[in-house]
Formats: sequence, structure tokens, C-alpha cells
Amino acid sequence: MTVRALRYEGKKTVVLTEIAKPDPKEDEVRIKVKAVSICGSDVNGYKGSNSLRIAPLVMGHEFSGEIDCCGSKAKIFRPGMRVTANPNLCCGVCSNCKKGDFNLCDQKVVLGTSVGGRNIQGAMADYICVKEDNIIPLDDQLSFEEGAILEPAAVSLHGIKRGGDLEGKRISVIGAGPIGLLTIMLTKNMGVRQIISLDLVEKRLLFAKKCGASDMINLQVQNLSAVKTLTDQEGVDVVFDCVGNEKSMEQAINMVKNGGKIIVIGMAAEKINFPVKKFVAHEFQLFGSYQYKEEMEEVMALAAKKRIDLNSIITSVLPLDRGKDAFERLCSPEPEDAKIVLRP
Repeated sequence: MTVRALRYEGKKTVVLTEIAKPDPKEDEVRIKVKAVSICGSDVNGYKGSNSLRIAPLVMGHEFSGEIDCCGSKAKIFRPGMRVTANPNLCCGVCSNCKKGDFNLCDQKVVLGTSVGGRNIQGAMADYICVKEDNIIPLDDQLSFEEGAILEPAAVSLHGIKRGGDLEGKRISVIGAGPIGLLTIMLTKNMGVRQIISLDLVEKRLLFAKKCGASDMINLQVQNLSAVKTLTDQEGVDVVFDCVGNEKSMEQAINMVKNGGKIIVIGMAAEKINFPVKKFVAHEFQLFGSYQYKEEMEEVMALAAKKRIDLNSIITSVLPLDRGKDAFERLCSPEPEDAKIVLRP
């Protein structure tokens, strides 16, 4: 029996095709996918600029659905249950996994990606099989669409935690894509004094305001000195770089106060030039933030309590057969969408 899948077949090419209906292994469950959102890394893969998306590949690691059937040794969940999943399949035996730092497992593979040198089928399909250990029950208060936003929100929350106690602090968020918007939304709940959003696209800055930014700076028309003006010439306490290229790092170093923190969540560039002398002389603190650990469950609890509104960044919900259109829309230099969710 075959089912539908949206398969990435090379630069700017995704095709709705038929694949064999996956059968769960003994420790897996099969999920009927109800919603899958398109990650920025998927878009870069579509553009041919992400080495972790190697064609042919069914992408999609941000998703939710309903359990269809269970493998013989999968005993915790049952058919019909609404679920999402942590897409990171870790080894469980390395020193990082034993410490609970599953996000730092060097042996992991990731659903819908080529991480670890292996293509693993993702959720841009009618069905997907996932290890039972990675399944997370979806709170009844959340829609399937919201369930598909838990994974990127967890990325943001993990990065926020790397910034420490933010109460009363001034922060800036570079990049108002989905990760930046979710970072703004989540920090709004943490007693921050000021949230400054920076981007090159005015439409995205309007989304940032909707998510809770107190100030917006369009770097196409405003100078970076506007940050100092907004912060009494001090700069911000913490910068969240949700872009991760040389330009954004330069901006971060020029807007953070002496002794302040820079949290890098985005990783758009493989390598950058770095101003070591300035970094050392001002005692800036630099932190990388990669994926997440238990943050998917934490974000779900916040959403269920209506402390955050994940729906607010979903701008379009399209059927799977319009996947090509969705990717093209997100490739626009000034996209109208913040987040597109596909429904198989």
C-alpha cells in the first residue's frame, strides 16, 4: 500500500509522490500526520543551501498527529491518541545522553533531515513511524496546528534559558523569523524590562510587535545606534541572535552592554570572522544554544495555560499538495508569511 509524501528532490524541487506506507518497528508507533510546519532549515534545504538536507528526502520535523498503530513492544501509547514527537533520535548511551544532554548527542539522527549522515523520513507525508520513547502526548487544549509549533518554540525556550534570569533585563532579538518571534513571545512572560526586535523586513517587525516586542528596528532604514538610544546609551543585557551569520554577530557585539550575554540560536553561517580583542576587552559572554531537552513539554504547558499563543505566528494552513507553493512563498525576499503549516 502506498501513501502520499512531499519529497525534496533537489534545489527548488519538491514533488508530491507516492511512497510505501511505513510499518512500525517493534519499539515504534505509526502516526497519521495531521499537521506539519515548515522550518527555516527546510526552506534553506529547498534552496539548496543546507548541507543537512540531502535529496531525495521527505522533510518535516515539526509535526503532530494521531497514533494509527503500535509496534509489538510499544506499550505506553495506543491508537487514537493525539501526539507530537521529539524528532531527535539519540543514541542513549554516550556521555551526553547519560547526563540528559540529549541535544548534544553526537550520534543522533533527526526525522526529516540528513543529520548524522543518514536521511530519515520526515512528517511531510500521510504517515510517519517514530520510536515510542520520542512520543509526547498532545494536550487536549491544543490544536494539531499548535502541536506542530511546539518543536520550534522549544528551540527558542532552550536558548532563552541559556540567557539566565531575565527579570528586569533589557534584551534584543536579532531576526524576526519564527524562532525570533517565539523568543519574543516567550521572554514576554519572563518579566523582561524591554524587548527590542531587529530585522530587515518591515512585515516581520509587525509580527514581532504582535508577539510582544516593545521596540522594533528596521535595519534597512535605521542605524544600529538606535539600540543605544533606546537603552539610555547602555546597550542591552542579553542579545538573542536568531540569525547566526557574520553580520548578526557583529550587530550583537555592537549592541550588548559591557559584560553582557550573546546567545546564538541561529546558525546561518558555517564560519565567520570574529572581533576577538573587542570580545575580550569588554568581557562579553558568548553562548551557543542547540535544539532542546525537555522544553517541548514546557512550552506545551505554557500554551495550554494560554500564557503564549502559538496560533499567532501561523499565517497560513495549506494542504500537502500545495507544498511547492508554500516553499516558494517562504523563499520570497519579503515573505508575507511567518509560519506555514501543511495538513496531509
